[in-house]
Amino acid sequence: MSETNIQTQIDGLNDKMDLLLEYVNEQRLKSETIEDLIADMSIIGKDMYDSTVEELEIKQVDIEPAELTHLLIIFLRNIKTFITLMNTMESVIDLMKEVGPIANEVIIDVSKTLGEFEDKGYFDMTKDLMSTMDNAVRVYSSIDSKEIPEYGLWKTMRAMNSPEMKKSLGFMMTFMKEFSKTTFNK
Repeated sequence: MSETNIQTQIDGLNDKMDLLLEYVNEQRLKSETIEDLIADMSIIGKDMYDSTVEELEIKQVDIEPAELTHLLIIFLRNIKTFITLMNTMESVIDLMKEVGPIANEVIIDVSKTLGEFEDKGYFDMTKDLMSTMDNAVRVYSSIDSKEIPEYGLWKTMRAMNSPEMKKSLGFMMTFMKEFSKTTFNK
């Protein structure tokens, strides 16, 4: 073999050796990084564990390891259910974000309509009706059902001649006529 050929092979082997050493160095660095990460995580985990134990002692919470294990098993067994629950909650939150402005507009429109009804006096009419109903209920509750006198035909005729009864009969007749007009003449 010629000297040039041997030198070329040595150079090739050197290049391969350099690549191999570079790869080994990268693996060593990765390994050190992972070891550092594991060391840091164990410090953080230990601190979290210690602070959790301290807080639980302060709050006087006793946790049985078996119960915690059981809870973890239940969680892991139902992980698909929890994922579905979380997806549903995300959907509800998205829906609330979408519906929120619409609901605000509806509330504003209803408020405006109620304001218009107030301006037109519809609520005053309702107050008058409620006042009349209140009076009727008050009168009804004030009547003692044990002390209601009996009325015969002649006593009824004499009572109907009183101004109060004439006014009440007039009201009833007017009410029935107006009710009949609006109900049956449509």
